[in-house]
Amino acid sequence: MNRAITRVFLVGVALFVALLANLSWIMVARAGWYRERPENRRAIAQELKIPRGRLLGFDGSVIAGRERRSGFYRRTYPQGPLAPQFIGYDSVQYGRSGVEAALNDVLTGQSGSAGAQGLLDRLLGRRPEGADVRLTLVPAVQKAAQQALAGRKGAVVVLDPRTGALIAAASAPGYDPARLEDAWPRLSRDPAAPLLDRCTQGLYVPGSAFKVVTAAAALESGKVTPQTRFVDTGTYVVFGGKVTNYGGAVYGPHDFTTALTLSVNTTFARVGDTLGRRRLVEAMRRFGFYEVPPLPLPAGEVMASGRYRDGRLLSPDA
Repeated sequence: MNRAITRVFLVGVALFVALLANLSWIMVARAGWYRERPENRRAIAQELKIPRGRLLGFDGSVIAGRERRSGFYRRTYPQGPLAPQFIGYDSVQYGRSGVEAALNDVLTGQSGSAGAQGLLDRLLGRRPEGADVRLTLVPAVQKAAQQALAGRKGAVVVLDPRTGALIAAASAPGYDPARLEDAWPRLSRDPAAPLLDRCTQGLYVPGSAFKVVTAAAALESGKVTPQTRFVDTGTYVVFGGKVTNYGGAVYGPHDFTTALTLSVNTTFARVGDTLGRRRLVEAMRRFGFYEVPPLPLPAGEVMASGRYRDGRLLSPDA
């Protein structure tokens, strides 16, 4: 009898320890993960009581501001929908996206909450206040990019070649984040996918933009100089395929500078063939191919450039 009681007691203790371990895992180790889940509306509602940091353009102007209504802080957009897919949305009903999601801890003043100051604030009952974030986006350039895309599908990205800073990220069609809740049913079903950030999530063949990579690799190798001469006959055969120029143009004798200026397909096919796979892949890596761009976006909202198959990034050796 005593043995049976002991067994039951030990089983009960084991189950209690397992339950305690599981609760500790959920409430401590995985607390941040559960808190950031978009369906966790309670956490988002609590954070709406915190003065959320503003998102500023490079010129200091406000892209996403804040105003207090009925005890909660809501986003305002003084310049209208500016880079809405990149900036993202902050919604109790639909969660967060873009910069709003990636920098949420900074914008809600919780990035240092694990430190001594955060502990003191909690003990004293102080409510955190979000920090402003200044982005490298230049509003004037962003507006020009969006206007250029008006009525079209596509993306415009402007980078500072000296630093790599993101100057503009326009994706069309877009949406108005100030009216997100009301428009969500329509936006989420729209076949034009206005919620998709084509700058960071769209997959496009680079086309003639890749000539810059080929040109850099060729000049660095020393096999080609700006004055190297070529003769174009209108076609170039590589890997069993025939490369031609746009509109069937034939350029005849010309130098490499002219080939880049006029985007001569046949000459660049010849140069790429001469360089070989290894040099081209090395140049691609230096230009950032096969790596996720260092942008303040959630992991699922930015993709590496490269070749994909069934949604999976292929190795350059594939």
